[in-house]
Amino acid sequence: MNRVITLIVMDLAMRFGFDAEEGINYLLENEKNKKTKTKKTKNQEKKIPLPWLGVVDTFRCQALCLNYGLYTQCEEAPDESLVSPFCKKCIKHGQSHGNVKERMNPAFKGKGKRPIVMYGKVLQQRGISREDAVAYAQRRGIVIPEEHFALKRPRLRKQEDYHDPNMEILEEGLDEELEEEKYQRHDSDDSDDDSDYEEISCSLFSHKGEEYLLDVCNNNVYGKGEGNPYVGKYDAEQGEIDVHAEE
Repeated sequence: MNRVITLIVMDLAMRFGFDAEEGINYLLENEKNKKTKTKKTKNQEKKIPLPWLGVVDTFRCQALCLNYGLYTQCEEAPDESLVSPFCKKCIKHGQSHGNVKERMNPAFKGKGKRPIVMYGKVLQQRGISREDAVAYAQRRGIVIPEEHFALKRPRLRKQEDYHDPNMEILEEGLDEELEEEKYQRHDSDDSDDDSDYEEISCSLFSHKGEEYLLDVCNNNVYGKGEGNPYVGKYDAEQGEIDVHAEE
């Protein structure tokens, strides 16, 4: 307690009839309690780092601070004297950790050899519990999303790692089609081609300007297109092809 206050207490003691020493001790004790209370309050409000949540405060410095590798917005006020969006300290160091515009880019990975550190890792390294971090954030009106507490980044699955159950059905269908095609191809290899038909039982004949294959054994008429489709039965007496006759 300084000399001026001591003299004031002594003067008041003489005027109002109380013990000056008791008055001085009272003031000293009160001042001591006030300092202890302030100290406890500061300890209770120990600063806890918060993650980058993608929200920019336009009233704060627009540079980033390292913040244990979290790369969050600087908490200082911009330097109004220089009409700058950055504070004096960040101007001096040239925004060495980047700025909020860069941080908003999903491709931002950190600066130099200092990559972004996951928030869960920072809490673990600093010995801060998740509960304390959540409570600290809530007192500031902030909700920390669940994914920030992870200790490992989710692994992006490669295309060949992705398993689609529908693909199995598709592949099975393709296998069946390939087997059927293979069987049909094998079956057609054992059959006779157009030239064999011509040599064995079929002959070319023209009817109304169109060429057909005529089976000389049963008068069945076939087209010359792919697969030699059945057209009908040739009626020699009428000179017509009966397209309604069964093969």
